Amino acid sequence: MDIKEFICIIFIVYSIILFLIYYFLYYKKRNYVKECLIKTNGKIINYSKVLYNNISLPIVEYLVNGEKFTVVGPKFTASTFKYSTKYNEEIYISNLTDRENLPKVLKVVINPNLYVENSISSHKSPLSKLYPINSEAPVYYNPNNPKMAYVQRYINPSKLWNILLVFAILIFIVCIYFLFN
Repeated sequence: MDIKEFICIIFIVYSIILFLIYYFLYYKKRNYVKECLIKTNGKIINYSKVLYNNISLPIVEYLVNGEKFTVVGPKFTASTFKYSTKYNEEIYISNLTDRENLPKVLKVVINPNLYVENSISSHKSPLSKLYPINSEAPVYYNPNNPKMAYVQRYINPSKLWNILLVFAILIFIVCIYFLFN
């Protein structure tokens, strides 16, 4: 095996990995709205330790046929953060108004002094006013697969994932071409 074949094999493996990432992070989730038809109320039990777009999201527990499931949400396509130099008594000032009118992009202004003081004692989220712990939130789930669910509203994955797929296919085709020519 020469170096050209070795590099092609590495790139083929790389393209397969890219395809798998595309499949699990985009393709499997593209039909959530069509498949998650049953609505139930879930209870917010905590906030996630893992940050999603730099914020901590509510963890919602819901029951289906006596079995407990959890889902994280509601989600946003993106979030923007700015630090404020003006003094105010709020840690976060955001564009969140109410649950029914959630923005697709969460915009947050952070008071850095209060953020540092409160992040030492407990991690807060800009969503904590709209979604306090022990409150209810609507959950939509798939009756055939209750683990497949979302909170409040569904945000489609970015179409940029299609670029990843095209990139993976191109790498695969070019490497196969070089291997057999």
